[in-house]
Amino acid sequence: GHRVSVMGSGMGMCSIGIYSYELYHFYDVENIIRIGSTGAYDPNLKVYDLVIAKSAYSESTYALAQCGKDRDFAYPSESLNERLIQTAHKIGYDPVVAPIHTH
Repeated sequence: GHRVSVMGSGMGMCSIGIYSYELYHFYDVENIIRIGSTGAYDPNLKVYDLVIAKSAYSESTYALAQCGKDRDFAYPSESLNERLIQTAHKIGYDPVVAPIHTH
């Protein structure tokens, strides 16, 4: 088995920024999976659909301030996403894998 922690991170980029920094730098975590609710641009998405991000577009300067990345798109771990998709299927969900927009 694997040790897993589940905790609330608060709302917004500042909260997850502080939280993720501390987890990676002081607690030696390997992966963080952020879960939340959101709106959508795609009219085919329904309430309670499970969306797994294949990319995230942001207009903020968070990535630049956090880790020096000077680009509008961020990409998740492909291997972690694949595990998320497989797990979703095992428990009866058909996830939507799509790009997301964040602030």
